[in-house]
Amino acid sequence: VGRHLHRLGFELFTESDEGMYIWTRHPAIPDSAALLDDALEKGIMLGPGQLFMVDAKATGWMRFNVAFSTDPAMWELLEKVFVKHVRRGGM
Repeated sequence: VGRHLHRLGFELFTESDEGMYIWTRHPAIPDSAALLDDALEKGIMLGPGQLFMVDAKATGWMRFNVAFSTDPAMWELLEKVFVKHVRRGGM
């Protein structure tokens, strides 16, 4: 999962092969919640970081469920969503 995210230009909060979740962000996407609608249209549920913040403040960080991140079709769809948002500056 980490390799796929790196390939798309994401940075990981920590490099680990263990755990159920990976925290990641893309430098060109300041608010991970901006990805939600496009991802949901493709049948992908993302965990934008603000859902896990005490003050629900916008953040570029997002959480991936590793167990549900192994399907190659999901990565093809995610790549389309990410590329779209990176091109328009995360807005």
